[in-house]
Amino acid sequence: MAFNPVCKDKIDFELQADRAYSWCILGATRSGKSTLVSYLNERYNSKKINILMTESPNADLYKSGSLKHDCLMAPEWQPQLIRECYKINKGTDNHYNFNFLIDDIIGASRAPTMLKLMTVYRNSNIGCMITGQTTGILAPQAKSNLNFVALGKMNSDMEIENVIRFFLQSWFPTTMRKADKIKIYKICTDEHKFIMINNLTSEIYITKIKI
Repeated sequence: MAFNPVCKDKIDFELQADRAYSWCILGATRSGKSTLVSYLNERYNSKKINILMTESPNADLYKSGSLKHDCLMAPEWQPQLIRECYKINKGTDNHYNFNFLIDDIIGASRAPTMLKLMTVYRNSNIGCMITGQTTGILAPQAKSNLNFVALGKMNSDMEIENVIRFFLQSWFPTTMRKADKIKIYKICTDEHKFIMINNLTSEIYITKIKI
């Protein structure tokens, strides 16, 4: 047995328009993460009410494309906005399609509202897309509640090891050496490629966004 996910020339997740989903996109600087986030948001969230939370509101990423035109900007972590959206849908029978894009806000990972956002709030038609450079943006208990995961290039072997332990342990052969797992991960994520995991269908593959 070997870790050998298929390669696809496009992302082919099939989502229902009236459902909320949870995403996690991880990748170091220059991994292609920003391009992937913009693509995913435009393809899957453009018709939703998108709220972007970031500690870098003036970054170039947010000055064009879907992240500029389809998102409301909320500088820093503002959990009260999430709670307000929950109250709105609770009083309107989940009438609105909300989606929160949380970009690299490490301090929020273990906040109670963040855990609810990634778990029970999906039942209230509130989705999320969590992005960052390390697994530190996620609480361990949130891992099993993610619908979709995208894993890109990492800056260190230590962080690759963390990513493998967090997301890929069950996909690698149990007898494979740690060094070999790290080597394979680097090959799978070089040149702006991403390992994509669909936890709803138990599918894994490698892809690259074509610009």
